[in-house]
Order: sequence, then structure tokens, then C-alpha cells
Amino acid sequence: MRLGQDLFNHGYYWEAHEAWEGLWQAAKRGSQLRAFLKGLILLSAAGVKIREGKRTPACVTLDAPARCCETSPRRRMAISRAP
Repeated sequence: MRLGQDLFNHGYYWEAHEAWEGLWQAAKRGSQLRAFLKGLILLSAAGVKIREGKRTPACVTLDAPARCCETSPRRRMAISRAP
């Protein structure tokens, strides 16, 4: 989890996506953890789209993580915006 967090915080959105995807695949289907990880993966995908200059698809993508994380465990995870 920490690896994905560090990658995301340093602007490596695709790599963060990849780090979290393995955890997501291993998480129990229907679990809060799996929903939380899906939200992080989608957030990373939005970061990739923004980097590519695809702002409209990024905005659409950004709506999904909020829905995924509504039922997720309350954890503090420092995710920063890219510099």
C-alpha cells in the first residue's frame, strides 16, 4: 500500500496504479478494502489522463473514486497533488 502511496505522491500515477492493482486483485470481493483500492486505482488513472492533457476524460474518471471510497474503511493516507 505504501509503495503506491509514495509513487502517487511523486507523480508516478501509472506506477501507483500498478502497485495498487495487485493488492486489489488479492482483496476479497465485495470488501471495503477492495472498494478503497479501486478508488485509488481510478484516482491514479485520472492522474495519467491529466498528464496526457485529456482533462475531460479525467474529470469523468475523478467522479468514480469518490463513489468507491464512500463505503471504504476510514484510513488516513496522505495523497498529495503533483507539484
